[in-house]
Amino acid sequence: MSIMTLTECNFLNFTCPKNCSHFEIFDTLIKGFFVDIFQSGYIAFRVQYKYQNKKQVYTIGNARIVTLQEAKDKAVNILRMANLGLNPKTCQQVINIQTPTIKEFF
Repeated sequence: MSIMTLTECNFLNFTCPKNCSHFEIFDTLIKGFFVDIFQSGYIAFRVQYKYQNKKQVYTIGNARIVTLQEAKDKAVNILRMANLGLNPKTCQQVINIQTPTIKEFF
């Protein structure tokens, strides 16, 4: 496991060490968001969160197809859902949860 600020190009050329089945690189900006690099060369965007006090992992998609910004946006929505007590894995589609601004709230 490694921790760094993920950018579009800094992880696509990484390879998994020979003695590991996969290698995780966690983002410094979004807690729980990470890139999982497998021996096969597959790279996945994933996010881990707690639901009912159990660690869960949600696979967002293939890092060679999904852009980093799309993955980060989806990770934030997944984390919001988990924070609200919803299970992102049971939803057919992870919805965009918009929190009201102070102006909209009052």
